[in-house]
Amino acid sequence: MPRRNARQSGRPKSATRSFRSSEEKTAEKTAAKRFQPIPRALDSFVKHLDPQHVYIIHLDREDRTVKFYAMFVSFFINMCIVAFALYRLYVGFFSYPAMISALWNKNSPARNMPADATAQTTIWMLFYRTSGIMIDYLVLNFLVPLPCQFFFEGPVAWRRAIGFMVTEVVVRKDRGWAKTLETDHWYKELKNDTIEEVIIPATAAERLGKTGYYLMDTNWSIDFNAMIQAHRYITQRKAHFDDFRTACLINPDAASEAKRKATREYVKTRRDQEKAKQNDSESVGSSSKSSSSNEDNGWLIWRVDPFDEKEEEKESSQRDKMEQIREKLIDLDKEDVFYRWIEILQFEMSGPGEWDAEKQRKCDDQTRELFKENGLDFDEFYEGIGGMEGVIA
Repeated sequence: MPRRNARQSGRPKSATRSFRSSEEKTAEKTAAKRFQPIPRALDSFVKHLDPQHVYIIHLDREDRTVKFYAMFVSFFINMCIVAFALYRLYVGFFSYPAMISALWNKNSPARNMPADATAQTTIWMLFYRTSGIMIDYLVLNFLVPLPCQFFFEGPVAWRRAIGFMVTEVVVRKDRGWAKTLETDHWYKELKNDTIEEVIIPATAAERLGKTGYYLMDTNWSIDFNAMIQAHRYITQRKAHFDDFRTACLINPDAASEAKRKATREYVKTRRDQEKAKQNDSESVGSSSKSSSSNEDNGWLIWRVDPFDEKEEEKESSQRDKMEQIREKLIDLDKEDVFYRWIEILQFEMSGPGEWDAEKQRKCDDQTRELFKENGLDFDEFYEGIGGMEGVIA
């Protein structure tokens, strides 16, 4: 078939090979722009992920009231399910023993029928008992697991661990479809249905406009344990919220040693390229935070909403300034003030409207009050770090 196509197109066989080689190179370049080795800040986090799955991470900056409402609605629905299950348990406590004993006891109440019972009455009684058994079966198999998962496995444990924060990390994973992908290196394909029809729509702006709890669908579920671990690493300062901005995480070498070897080579190539870029960069210190992971890790990341160079420089400048403020407060033995200040800043930035002079004034007033409560002079601290310019874009 390839030879016939070459003759029909008027190209020699070598030209066809050259053309295909060019397409493959283009695909590789496109893939290189997509998936890269994960930053070191995520090394510990990915240990809690299943390499057989595809993951999407992003930051949920929805208002805390909306997050509370979403949790309350789910809590109410699950409590209704629990109440209905307890009602069916109460009914079954009196009906099932009689029906079971009717198998060998002729005097069981379940076998007693009125002497004048008609066929219609008998049919209705059979329908009533059969429908009751079917309802209990459906409740036991499909409804009861929902509150069990809600209260003991995911959402409740997640909210108990992190509460309702202004900025939250959301981690979604596929519902098993990743294991059915036809090729081992689907992520390197120039045009791929999985990326275009599943991943990109899941990271669209209108989709991410909803709070994380509403993002479960037929393709994606929520990994609550991974979200708890993400916030734990942020609290321990092993990672930053910026590390969890919108991205897709995959581990394509998880199935076999052959896959691991191929991906290690790919990761090593990307690592060398990143290292070369870092050597040419002036800000060696800041770039070390986002250096590539070790080659045996296997995890790759695709920043679905990559920043341009100017945005990257702005983000780097903001991180450096924030780190300077944090280190200054650590020297003063007031590290908790830094995190309380971050909460104030995030709360004002997530409010309605654009960031303006009024919001800046409110934030400054609250910050001054915070510093005063902790025995710090805000004006002196402000001058000591060279001002707050660059903290807010």
